[in-house]
Parts: sequence; structure tokens; C-alpha cells
Amino acid sequence: MPSTLSNPLRLGLRQERVISPQCLVIFGASGDLTHRKLIPALFELYLQRRIPSEFGIVGCARRPWTDNEFREKMKVKLSNQISGKEREWEQFSNYLFYEPVDLQQSDHVVRLSRRLNEIDKTQATHGNRTFYLSVSPNFYASGCKALKAAGLLDDPKKSRLVIEKPFGSDYSSAKKLNKIVQSCAEESQIYRIFLNQSGIEIIYQVFKLLHLKQWALKIEQVITKALVL
Repeated sequence: MPSTLSNPLRLGLRQERVISPQCLVIFGASGDLTHRKLIPALFELYLQRRIPSEFGIVGCARRPWTDNEFREKMKVKLSNQISGKEREWEQFSNYLFYEPVDLQQSDHVVRLSRRLNEIDKTQATHGNRTFYLSVSPNFYASGCKALKAAGLLDDPKKSRLVIEKPFGSDYSSAKKLNKIVQSCAEESQIYRIFLNQSGIEIIYQVFKLLHLKQWALKIEQVITKALVL
């Protein structure tokens, strides 16, 4: 039996295109999700040659790390996955950047905006940005407001916002939060994802929501086939 059967999500994907130029900005990058699921999944996609050269991953958190410190910390956390692939990791790590950001501090977000402009130029990501709020739900509303105030959500075609579920603690709080989020970005820019799955599935969710219709359809077909089998 082919080894790809161990992960049905990978079946039939080899001929699909890589994602479009993109800068993925992860808020809460010092947390567990980033080193346990997100970066390992992105590294795996890099090994599959599904990450374009015009790509950037910007980790953001309150800790005063540099780019190199962030890269080194991810390298330590992913040591088992990297073993035997050190050369590939060194190449992949060039996609990793870090900017200290407290979403409650407007000047931090303005500084982030300037940094993203620089990364757009060096990585040729064409201003395409996906902001992933991997933070406490308590900061969703203020985080969205901060991004809007800095002008980072102004372009509905190039800027997107990913929020993890649960979205609010009940119907009333979800409705209130949703109203705030929708005041900061158009509904077409807002994506709500589930976390009760593997890192590669989370990343597939994000890429699916980035309008890769053909890839998304293929994934759904593969899942359906796997369930039937």
C-alpha cells in the first residue's frame, strides 16, 4: 500500500498548484499552537514543494525576540521533524520573520505595518496578507480594531482575517463579537476555523479559505474517498 495512505489529505494533491504569493502573519506566535501545529505543517508543505518562493511567515507576540531568535526557537521545538532535513530547514527558515507586537498598543501595530511593507518587497508577496489571530478569544475584538485602525484590513482583495473557533462563549456573545469583527472587515475577508484537528488540516483550512477553489475541492474529494474506504 502506498505510504501516502497514512495521510488521506495528501492523496491526489501532488499535481495541484502551490498557493499564491502570501504573507501569513501569526499573532500569538510564542504560544503552543505555532510550534506544535502551524510551523510543522508549513514546513511539511515546504518539503512537498507547495510553498512558493514569494512567501513569508511573520510571527508576532509580546516577547522581544528577533528574527533569528524566532527561527532558532522553532528549530529547537521542531528538532525531531527536522532531523535528517537540516538543509531543507535552513532554506525554509528564510521564510520566517518575527515582530514584537502587543495588539493593545497602537504604535506596535503601526510598526508592524511598516515591517510588512518591507517584507512585501523582499519576499515579493504583492501585498497579500493573512492575519491569523492565534490569541485568547478575549483579544479578538480589540485585535481586529487595532488592525483596522492601522489600515491593515483596508483592501478586501489582499487582506484576510483568520479567527479560531469557539467564536464567543454563547449566542449572545458570539453575535456581539461578530458585529465588531464585521465592522472592521468585510465578511469576505473573515474566516472562522476549527482547531480540533492536526496542524496540516488547520493550514489546509486556511489555504482553502484563500480562494484556492480547485485545491479545496480536491481535498474534499480525497476526504470523501477516505471515509468511504
